[in-house]
Amino acid sequence: MCKPTLIFTNCNIITLEDENYIKNGHIKIFQDKICEVSSLPYEGNKSDIVIDLHGATILPGFIDSHNHLASTGRIQSYVNLGNTKNIEDAIELIRERVKNTEKGKWIYGWNWDESKWAEKRYLTKDDLDAISTEHPIYLVRVCGHLVSVNSLALEKLDLDMNHPGVIKKDGKPIGVLKDIVVGFEGVEHTDEDTMNGILVGCRIANELGITTNTDNLRDYQIRPYIRLARERKLTVRMNINIPVEKFDCAKELGLTSGIGGEFLRISGVKIFTDGSIGAKTAAISYDYIDDPNNHGIFTIEKKELLRIYKEANAIGMQTATHAIGDRAIDLVLDCWEEVAKEQNIKPFMHRIEHAEIIRDDQLKRCKELGIVLSMQPNFMGEWGFPGEMYDQRLGHEITKKMNPFRKVINYGIKLCFGSDGMPLGPLYGIWSAVNCPYQDCKISVLEALKAYTIWGAEVIGQQDKIGTIKKGKLADLVILEENPLEVPEEHIKEIRILYTVVGGKIVYQR
Repeated sequence: MCKPTLIFTNCNIITLEDENYIKNGHIKIFQDKICEVSSLPYEGNKSDIVIDLHGATILPGFIDSHNHLASTGRIQSYVNLGNTKNIEDAIELIRERVKNTEKGKWIYGWNWDESKWAEKRYLTKDDLDAISTEHPIYLVRVCGHLVSVNSLALEKLDLDMNHPGVIKKDGKPIGVLKDIVVGFEGVEHTDEDTMNGILVGCRIANELGITTNTDNLRDYQIRPYIRLARERKLTVRMNINIPVEKFDCAKELGLTSGIGGEFLRISGVKIFTDGSIGAKTAAISYDYIDDPNNHGIFTIEKKELLRIYKEANAIGMQTATHAIGDRAIDLVLDCWEEVAKEQNIKPFMHRIEHAEIIRDDQLKRCKELGIVLSMQPNFMGEWGFPGEMYDQRLGHEITKKMNPFRKVINYGIKLCFGSDGMPLGPLYGIWSAVNCPYQDCKISVLEALKAYTIWGAEVIGQQDKIGTIKKGKLADLVILEENPLEVPEEHIKEIRILYTVVGGKIVYQR
């Protein structure tokens, strides 16, 4: 039996194709592709499935260019500490979980942010030992670069207590771990746990209008992704960055960017060079205000980074390098300039992730090298407004120059937006970029939309398939109750998503 044509009619269409904007038009979808985009009223056909949108707005599906969707799904079962206002609030939530958990079982929590607490300090093992000494407790800070644990968890994690990330006072660990690879999800995981997490992550992404995602994986998440793709259970097009620890293995197997299918493909290799601002481990060229003489850390040596860059570039493997502080960005650019002396670097191939503290001279170098900046506008919404964490850590004069989306675009550097899951939600990211109070950061709604659609598609080499609304492209769409180009800018994050469509299939309906 021939599959019927799906019609969305009586809608406004922001195609982002040559900035076209269609009022009161319709879109026809046959199987998984767009077969017509029209400004004319739809004339019915009895065999078609017609959905009247009553003036709602259709956009290309959102592309989240930097995320940890498998992890986001997995941690939904953890205690969410995101709305706590002080340490006691967090302790009470953990205490409630302990009451209902068998002794000896791990207690996991996530999403806490001391910069929003009255005490403005990290949780310690003393705080957590007061809750339980019979359950190992493991609480991941919102940034994922810092974990607070109790004494039993410290014992079970079997860490090298001389690791610089094991924070001590008077020579004794205080239960704070910074940038130590002990696993964002703690210590327990099976393929089934991970697959369930991926499916939950897909559902959350679909509810937020995300149709394509770049997921930065840990090694144990690769096999579950492959299984779900084979079983055709993914509802988000997944581009995966493999962890740098598996780069040599991938290279030996002949794997490189672009290998895969419509719903799972290799994007590149993920590399870390520093930590985070929240954990005070981002490598910066000045002191943290609340931690004098601390300039952050490097998590990789230049010699190793240079080797990876040379070998990845030679085989056509995209690199996605986490570099938040300006010292880390210098390290990245120094290495790429050395690579450029020996090899051709394809423009828009290699990426810096985050680039929160980037100087004008570094922007010029990015432009000359053709480096992509993969940035997170939601960070400004969470921590960049006056009085928030950036001010607390770095001071207001630095904050005003951070995440300079306006300058990035003006320099002609390729920009794409992601969320890093802090929090998920492209509409919130767009709101953040458009309402930022600093001129170096604030951009237009149309520019923010492009950074979440067509520019993101270009970065993964999929611009011929997704990112705009055009006949022949894949039918990946998000349908909004209101038009983000017409509502007051401060209202954008409140716009409701009515439908999300992936490959012509409705995967979310409000």
